[in-house]
Amino acid sequence: GMGMRVRSGSGSIATSKDTGRGSEWAEAGKESAETGATRPKRTPPMGSLPSPSFMATLPSTMIRRQYSLSSFSGGEGNNQTSGSPQQAYHEDQIIAQIQELQMRLLELRNDGGSSMAHPPSEQFAPDEFDLSQSDTTGHGGGATDAMNGDTRLIVVSNRLPVTVKKLSDGSYRFEESAGGVVSAMERVRQEMSFVWVGWPGDEIDSADQEFIRSRLLQEHDCVPVFLTDDCADKYYNGFCNDILWPLFHYVPLSIVQVDGERRFDFKYWQAYSTANHLFAEVIMQIYRETDIVWVQDYHLMLLPQLLRKRTQRMSVGFFLHTPFPSSEVYRILPVRKQILEGVLHADLIGFHTYEYARHFLSVCTRILGLETTPKGVEYMGRFIDVGIFPIGIDPDKFERELGLPDVQERIGEMRRKFAGKRVLLGVDRLDYIKGVPHKLLAFETLLTRNPEWKGTAVLVQIAIPSRTGVEEYKKLASETHELVGRINGFFGSVDYIPIVFINQSVNFQDLCALYSVADVCVVTSIRDGMNLVSYEYVMCQVENHGVLVLSEFAGSAQSLSGAIRVNPWNIEEVASGLHEALSKNDMDRGLKHWKLYRYVKRYTAQNWSHSFVSELRNRKQRVDYSFASTPPLRVDIDILPWMKEGHRVILLNYEGTLAHPRALVDRLAPGETLHRAVAQMAMEPLNQIYIFSGRSKTALESWFGDCRVGLVAEHGTDYRAPGETEWRELLGFRDGSWRHEVIPILQYFTERTPGSYLEEKDKVITWHYFDSDPQFGSWQSKELLAHLAEACASLPIEVMSGYKIVEVRPVGLSRVSVVQRILKDHQGKDISFILAVGGSEKSDEDLYTFLENESELANVMNWNPTERSVVPAEQGGVTSQGNSSVPETTSLGFGSNATVGVPTVVKALSCRVGKARNSAANRYIRDCDRAVQVLRELASTVSINIKRVRAPIRTNPRSVSTEDISALRNQSR
Repeated sequence: GMGMRVRSGSGSIATSKDTGRGSEWAEAGKESAETGATRPKRTPPMGSLPSPSFMATLPSTMIRRQYSLSSFSGGEGNNQTSGSPQQAYHEDQIIAQIQELQMRLLELRNDGGSSMAHPPSEQFAPDEFDLSQSDTTGHGGGATDAMNGDTRLIVVSNRLPVTVKKLSDGSYRFEESAGGVVSAMERVRQEMSFVWVGWPGDEIDSADQEFIRSRLLQEHDCVPVFLTDDCADKYYNGFCNDILWPLFHYVPLSIVQVDGERRFDFKYWQAYSTANHLFAEVIMQIYRETDIVWVQDYHLMLLPQLLRKRTQRMSVGFFLHTPFPSSEVYRILPVRKQILEGVLHADLIGFHTYEYARHFLSVCTRILGLETTPKGVEYMGRFIDVGIFPIGIDPDKFERELGLPDVQERIGEMRRKFAGKRVLLGVDRLDYIKGVPHKLLAFETLLTRNPEWKGTAVLVQIAIPSRTGVEEYKKLASETHELVGRINGFFGSVDYIPIVFINQSVNFQDLCALYSVADVCVVTSIRDGMNLVSYEYVMCQVENHGVLVLSEFAGSAQSLSGAIRVNPWNIEEVASGLHEALSKNDMDRGLKHWKLYRYVKRYTAQNWSHSFVSELRNRKQRVDYSFASTPPLRVDIDILPWMKEGHRVILLNYEGTLAHPRALVDRLAPGETLHRAVAQMAMEPLNQIYIFSGRSKTALESWFGDCRVGLVAEHGTDYRAPGETEWRELLGFRDGSWRHEVIPILQYFTERTPGSYLEEKDKVITWHYFDSDPQFGSWQSKELLAHLAEACASLPIEVMSGYKIVEVRPVGLSRVSVVQRILKDHQGKDISFILAVGGSEKSDEDLYTFLENESELANVMNWNPTERSVVPAEQGGVTSQGNSSVPETTSLGFGSNATVGVPTVVKALSCRVGKARNSAANRYIRDCDRAVQVLRELASTVSINIKRVRAPIRTNPRSVSTEDISALRNQSR
């Protein structure tokens, strides 16, 4: 089983500011060290990086046009242009062909294609950019594995593990960062080839980008994403740090900033989107089919969707290193849907804790209306796994450091300095989520309520400065210094300083020494993704068995059950926790520390990365791509060739197919575009169109009564044939005595479910909860189903549950039976094509299955199988040579006066709106908006054919030559 579970042997790492990177922050205040560490043994990666000039001239322009910023303004349906109906499809094809040309070009270069003419700017050693070249250092053999098709991991983070700085003399310095994701990736890098994609940390002159790219690739296995200073500032500081960071840590967004500018400005959102697009383009330059892409953190939440648009088969994982807020907080974000949809294109989404995963699934339900399970979420026909992968550190690193003579010397010095004192230690970045003022107030309360600790207890607080140029952080620093001064002034003396406040970074050796000396470690974060300080302290307390006081709002609190958990907002509770920690006897301290030590030692950062990548690799190997085997509908190939002759029966579901589901009838009325398309298609007499709906006869007549279409109301209890005004009862349901039994129950639940709506029709009653709270509505619907099942056991009705509805209707009603009745009405007619477009309900799937059954369909139509045959969609589309398999005849099927031959082959095509992994449909359409566009294309074709073909046939009916047929087919295509 995949999905949400606490993984055995899993850990995690820290890439963003919330994860309590004590040792990382201790390195001389390097705030940029979000993803770095001492780089382990180098394993050469796989793949090929195309010439930058080649990418600039070909794919980037195409990709930018296809995936412009407007693609995030309202979902995929808004991406369609006003040009040709097939433009989006053709652009996808062009991009795919460009990428194939890139790979072919690289193969030719690598195969010795020195005869290829390169401009002078490209004479610079292409092999330096070839990620598949052999590594002469003899490390790992990653390139060889890559060439053999082995899996390569592409890690994508906001920052590279290498910072590039331009010196005053024009040269560049490459500095590897310490800690973070790189140390966690050590085990993964030993098992598979590896490459890192990220921003180098500074704007690089265009003239130097080739050199920087080459150095980073050859020496660090890194591929840079070059951002301008303006884009980086708006993307990183403007959107990531000022909008996403506080919101994900439950800090509401103020409407304006200190300088009076709006907090959320779309220029920051545009920069965020632009940066994500640039990351996507760089990844596609090096991507190969066997690669796995792992996207890190909130900086790149649009990236999975951008990559999925470029290639459907890419294996993409996403891990969030911050908390994920509850739906009540997340819904504040103005671009909440775009961010959520971006992440949902990943295959595996990882979180630190179950709480964060639960919030994410709840947001998917409440914001997007998606169906979720504890294991994941269903989105656009794909099941996205949601997993829990707790964070970890590298324990061996601290054990090695504590064994060094220099560190032991520092430990001795600090013990002498704090002789006779009980040391409490805090290590935090000076950020408002870290709860440093809460800790100081709790310590003040401890000294006030327990005077025995006055003169004995000392709080050593390391507060690493953060974002010192931001007004909110300046205010926090000022308040913190005032608190420290007040407490020291009130409780201090000549030989006693209660709080030792270190407002700077300390080196790693001093940090380990302080960890070892401290009797208590205090973490009072008001919201923290994980916080690694707690793990680091545990590893340095093997001898002393120090006590950990841990905020319940830190992610690590769910894993470290041996800690004293406190609510940092309750100052008295924190003070009591400090007193308890200082008062514990040696036996209790030893038992609690052993419990903590065993967990930290086992669930390391290396296990975290290995666990996540293994889960992603397993999914890549076993994922069911059956939904991908169902191709998208292509009007010019799948439909138009079969509309050249004979009658066509077109079956269209309305709700969930042509229109998005709604509770109120008034909100479900067709738009002008849909109505015009249906009316135009109905003008062709050979088109027999039927629209199926669960709504009443009155509603359908008000929507399509002026069109020559058949209407099927209340899921098939009544129908009206095309061109008629009288309604017929399909199955003769007349007994309505059951209504007085069920209506009181439905009314009871309607009154007690805000937002629900009861729709009473002639023969069917529907209870809608579209506008109710998603979770409460779901609970109420299950309760309602149980009541109805008990009350209606002996009645001639059935209770059905659908998307946001509960429906009571007569027994025996089905979509297939209605279609069979309609087809029987057309017996004896020269039907050549049956098209069914439906949704995802069970009744739709039953219809798809029926249309695939050749013998049953022939029996309903009373066809002689020796004279006519049904061709499934797989045989009726395009052959391997790309030629239509439509039979050649000498008759045309346009207009009532056309010479109509009896086709010997009938094609039945079923099409589902929305992808699905297991569907009986032959084709799929992306969504309702695309379904309406398909009807527009068909309507346009019908209009053209009526104008161009009917007139000459009326004036001069004659036998039409094969050349005429070919010419007309070319025109329609």
